[in-house]
Amino acid sequence: MSHTFLLYVPLLALGLASTPPSLLEQNCDVNTVIPHCIAIDSDSAQSAAYDGEWECANPKVKLVLNTKEENVEVPDYGFLGTTHGYMAGTGLYGTWIVTTCTIDKDAVRLRFANDTGGDVQNARLTLQGDTALLFEATGSNALRYVVKRKLVKAPSTMVFHRPGRAKASAPQKR
Repeated sequence: MSHTFLLYVPLLALGLASTPPSLLEQNCDVNTVIPHCIAIDSDSAQSAAYDGEWECANPKVKLVLNTKEENVEVPDYGFLGTTHGYMAGTGLYGTWIVTTCTIDKDAVRLRFANDTGGDVQNARLTLQGDTALLFEATGSNALRYVVKRKLVKAPSTMVFHRPGRAKASAPQKR
């Protein structure tokens, strides 16, 4: 559910004096300096908390995500164009590319496809405080990694942190 909030702020303070009227609320005058209103979508503010780079220590996986725009280029897969993000690392077999991204009230739902296109994985991401992101594979778990030349199921639940922050020692079990 999307909520729109109106904030009354001086345009000069934000450097928005030249903002086109289409970006401002209809009843606001573009030539007015104070007060002025700007519509802010609460889903945008919430989804921004999920965006950026995340790391999981065990297994070693990196998640890059942009929930609002498909502007992330997957390394070595530039020919595919841009996407909402990807997941890769020594803790996973191959690269998993975000094919769909949906923002719910308290979570982000993603659908990944592996780099060969043979497997898909649905996942639910939820914020755990300010520094952690909980990844939960939904449906059957297609994520794998290699152990002694054999594919083994990766954990269906992983805890990600921002790079340089404290990392969880092991994924949560259900």
